[in-house]
Amino acid sequence: MLRLMHGHRYGLVGRNGMGKSTLLATLAAGRVPGVPEKLSILHVAQDSADKIAAGSRVEGATALDAVIQSDTQRTELLRRAGELSSGEELDEVYEALEAIDADGAPGRAAAILRGLQFDEGMMAQPVASLSGGWRMRVSIAAALFLRPDVLLLDEPTNHLDLEAVLWLGQHLEGWDDRTLVVVSHDRAFLNQVCTDVIHLENRTLAYYPGTFYTFVAVRDERRERQRRQYEQQEAKRREMELYVQKHLHKGQSLVRDDAQVKQAKKVAKQIERLGTLGQDGKKYKLSYDGPQQAAELPEDEKGLSGFTFPVPERVHAGAAVIQVKEVTFCYPGASRPIFEGLNFNVGLTTRCALLGRNGSGKSTLLKLITGRLAPTEGEVLRSHHLRVATFTQHHMDQLDLTKSPLEHLLEHGRATEPALTPDEVRRRIGRFGMSGHWQTQPIRTLSGGQKSRVAFCKATWSVPHILLLDEPTNHLDMETIDSLIEAVKKFEGGILCVSHDERFLKSVTDEFWVVGEGATGLARLDGSFSDYKKAMLRSLRRK
Repeated sequence: MLRLMHGHRYGLVGRNGMGKSTLLATLAAGRVPGVPEKLSILHVAQDSADKIAAGSRVEGATALDAVIQSDTQRTELLRRAGELSSGEELDEVYEALEAIDADGAPGRAAAILRGLQFDEGMMAQPVASLSGGWRMRVSIAAALFLRPDVLLLDEPTNHLDLEAVLWLGQHLEGWDDRTLVVVSHDRAFLNQVCTDVIHLENRTLAYYPGTFYTFVAVRDERRERQRRQYEQQEAKRREMELYVQKHLHKGQSLVRDDAQVKQAKKVAKQIERLGTLGQDGKKYKLSYDGPQQAAELPEDEKGLSGFTFPVPERVHAGAAVIQVKEVTFCYPGASRPIFEGLNFNVGLTTRCALLGRNGSGKSTLLKLITGRLAPTEGEVLRSHHLRVATFTQHHMDQLDLTKSPLEHLLEHGRATEPALTPDEVRRRIGRFGMSGHWQTQPIRTLSGGQKSRVAFCKATWSVPHILLLDEPTNHLDMETIDSLIEAVKKFEGGILCVSHDERFLKSVTDEFWVVGEGATGLARLDGSFSDYKKAMLRSLRRK
């Protein structure tokens, strides 16, 4: 049963495929019993980027226009004011416009867009010309501008950089007079924003007051207790099975104890009924005491296992396998270079996070390292036989959803290994925690976390020495992010990553570089990530 309180900010959590997005869509459509008719509910879904482009009321509407036009009440009042010349009705329209501060709407809309990292030039661009990620920001801005009674946000941080995530969290903390429900894989963001957590598991909603980290502590304690109960139950099961085997076998001999045989048959029936329901609707427990609730493994221990990246052979090239020497890069027609006289090395033990504002050059730097872009001046040297793999959030878009993981990866692998066998592909997929029927069913039927495992398997097919990760946690559930963190920590190669996910960065990197800073356009962070985050928050508050 869904239960929401006015002024509370809820984090809706649960594995991919559990129905979180469906629940938000159902609530937004008014199909949840008990929702007041006059309650304004606004849903920013994961596909809202396309809707905002299609929904702009004026052809060629700019990002700023789209946000302002989302207030249909203001638009209608202005239309009526333009049609009326005088009279009492016009006075009422002006009063209504004053009540909603219609004159202040452009300033409020611009402030929200600036918080989401739009500069003045981007605000003036037509929505249709923006990329999907930036259109998604327009959708979020429109929702914040309207301030509905209930705001539903589905993975709002997927298309945001770190500074925009911090601004959004800070902004939503002030929503004490509204109700918020947010789905996000970003634990730090949820912990900052939420006053309560709703856990969706096995089609049941469980409510936890407090921050996200409080929920994690309570949930983990419950799961540990459940795991211990399950282990005790399984030990009892084995004990009972031994009893049955001993005494039923004895019942077939000449010397037998009818009481023991009878008891053994009773115990055997109890074992057979494990997992079935008694008259009270509860599962039979392996106990002599009759039907009780059976202990089960915690839900998180029933799913996919962790995964590991393939281990590359060593490259004999000293400490550095990539050397960036005196590199200057400037896009054609640009007034100034992004990087100038840049020098740094990447080795097999590198664990580096690239930080910086949106548009500062993080993706450009990764492309220079891979060779997709050539330096304007200087050179990028790579060791002989070095293999570099890049994983981005768009890798899942390149999967053939009509094929199974086995079929898709066999076709991909045979492009470079014609003799590749299905058994070898099965083994490679298995390293990413997918075995059995998961390998042979259509990719379109897999959850987001499962698809990401197929995408990671494909991206690392070459067995790379260096992994470049560009927002790898987008569209992943928390359990898959945990598996990714463990895989990256165990990877026997170098790592460079860009991510807005604070926990991911802190878990897998040991040094931070800020793009867009210093004389060369890249500077080592002086201090910890927490110091960097605090400085950004102070800067946002000044704005």
